[in-house]
Amino acid sequence: MGGKLKGHRMMITVPEEVYPDLVELSELSGMPPATFVRLMLKDFGPQLRVLTENIKRSRQGDHTGALLGLTSHLLQSQHELLGLGAESIREASQIAATVSMAVAKDKPKTAAKRPRKRK
Repeated sequence: MGGKLKGHRMMITVPEEVYPDLVELSELSGMPPATFVRLMLKDFGPQLRVLTENIKRSRQGDHTGALLGLTSHLLQSQHELLGLGAESIREASQIAATVSMAVAKDKPKTAAKRPRKRK
């Protein structure tokens, strides 16, 4: 990462039940925990914006509009998630097929046994 990261500093306390998973994910990603959390928050930015807008709507008395806004965003997120899931399944299937073909190539060929003739 080149240059200084722009943003605002704030101190947070990570809940005990979340900390081990957070550290493990950061290690798997090759990033320090604080950087990993920063990137997660950055990725969560659009959801924060939707929540903020719809909470404002609700406080202004537009409860139906807020509910519709949240529902619409939820459905859009589910649609995107299903698309990613389908893509992951396709990729996994391709990998499995490739591995299966590689195993079949490396498997030693054995001669088929001839059936014995009965007397």
